[in-house]
Amino acid sequence: MTVTELAFIELNPPHRYHHHLFPERFHKIGTWQAEASTHPVCFFTDPKNPATICVVAGWRDAEHHKEL
Repeated sequence: MTVTELAFIELNPPHRYHHHLFPERFHKIGTWQAEASTHPVCFFTDPKNPATICVVAGWRDAEHHKEL
């Protein structure tokens, strides 16, 4: 059964998602996870609180998620 992964990441001040390093690094991590899981990875931020990042991803099944 497909597993949906939902995670919230809270960055410590003064960091925000749009800091020059974060988009590139999250893109790299998301690309790796999407290739490994065969499901897309999406990142969302709240414009009112750009220190909070929501990650939505999927996995083939729970065992596949545990392997990686």
